[in-house]
Amino acid sequence: MGTNSDIERGARDAQSAASAPSTLRVALGAPRKVLFLRDFCTRPQGSSCMKCIEACPKEAIAIANASAAVDSHACTKCGICVGVCDGFAIPGASIEAVFSQMRKIALTGEKVLLTCSYLLPSSFTPADNVIVLPCLAMLPPELWTCALALGIDLAVAVIFEECEACKRTKSQGLERFSCAIEQAEDVTECTVAITDDVPEAQVAPTLMQTLGDASGKDRREALLDLKDQAEDIASGAYRMKRNESLRAFHEQRDHMLADERIGGAVGTPEQNVYAEGGMTRCTLSPRQRMLLEAADISDAVAVRKRVMLSATDLSLCDNSLACAKSCPTGARRPSPKDGQLVFEARLCIGCGLCANACPQGAASLREAYAGELLPQPDDEQQREEGENALGQSNT
Repeated sequence: MGTNSDIERGARDAQSAASAPSTLRVALGAPRKVLFLRDFCTRPQGSSCMKCIEACPKEAIAIANASAAVDSHACTKCGICVGVCDGFAIPGASIEAVFSQMRKIALTGEKVLLTCSYLLPSSFTPADNVIVLPCLAMLPPELWTCALALGIDLAVAVIFEECEACKRTKSQGLERFSCAIEQAEDVTECTVAITDDVPEAQVAPTLMQTLGDASGKDRREALLDLKDQAEDIASGAYRMKRNESLRAFHEQRDHMLADERIGGAVGTPEQNVYAEGGMTRCTLSPRQRMLLEAADISDAVAVRKRVMLSATDLSLCDNSLACAKSCPTGARRPSPKDGQLVFEARLCIGCGLCANACPQGAASLREAYAGELLPQPDDEQQREEGENALGQSNT
């Protein structure tokens, strides 16, 4: 059995863990730079996309060698480009990291509150359920949609006058995050609360204060209680015990992802003698993954969220594979079995490069709903056997 000094040391360690600032919060609140991720950009494949350039309030993004480049001196690290394209990211604070933190907070039963770092005094320490971002506009509609579809209780803390007067974003931040939230609310039929209040972190009582008010307990009992309480606060165990239904829901979701119904067979290059360079690689962007997840768990999203989806007129297609060569995600690719064109809807981002590349005019874009992107029961077998999966997208 441990001595009193061991218990005191354990209590102090647990208290420190409970009151330590979130790594994510620190990284997001003061980003050092914005990175460009070429794998998620469509320009190297011949796209004329200008979303990032049009979105940047400081004209810090330029096109060079068929891809984007960020001027580190002009960039204010507001993160708006992250919100409009997966080709940009803040090191250590990706939208996946933000979403992961939102889920962790939700598991404790707390409301998830998001706010901008520029609205908080430097000496202010927000509560553990607060995620501080360089700008709310760094979060895309797909993230808001997925969070609401999961049933996460969301709120944003904003002062609209401050957002409109923001020198970093020139009011674009307010316009873009408002639009993203509105889109998510429309398709999920859920709402994001608005507040101007950010809760401050509660300062845990010191060890001596606790011992001075032990309510009749002896010193050792008080130390043990303090250690247990601090460990529960650090782990969120107390609140999680009171929210078993939410916990079970997320466990079910994790099991679904483990079965690779959404993200299977993505990212690993595959040998394919019919593909250019002898290899094919499928890419599922973070935004697309979140959209698929939202559509999978919410019927409202599946039937209400509009997307653009590639389609093929088989009467015109001569299997030249020009569309596959231009596809940035591998949604269109030759079957490794016989070289016939394969289409996988979950990977399609509706960029339209296939339609531009097809010499026969067989490829086009059509309006669809997010539910049509979801993998079907026989999709995994088709992927493994390399069978032609174009039937679902014929016009």
